[in-house]
Amino acid sequence: MIHYYLEGNLLWLKTILPVGIIKGLHEHGKEVPKDYSIVGFDDLVISRYSLPSLTTIRQDVFNKGAISAQTIIDMIELETTDPVNTNLPIEIIVRGSTRFL
Repeated sequence: MIHYYLEGNLLWLKTILPVGIIKGLHEHGKEVPKDYSIVGFDDLVISRYSLPSLTTIRQDVFNKGAISAQTIIDMIELETTDPVNTNLPIEIIVRGSTRFL
């Protein structure tokens, strides 16, 4: 599933789409980050090699999976279906695709 949010001229995208968006904007005479700031999610390796390099939100996917698995085990053992909310840390990796707004 793809999620995107447009706030002013800041575009947030999940998955690899930001790299293609940057290319498409360039092909239509728009400059990143001058005209649009683009932020990706997951800090994929390609984020470092796009032009400009992609600002991204990094998450610890291993930790996310471990906590998810433990939560499921706990729910099975406790025989509960009560929802569990867990906040996990993220890190913003600022690169060349954003400017100060």
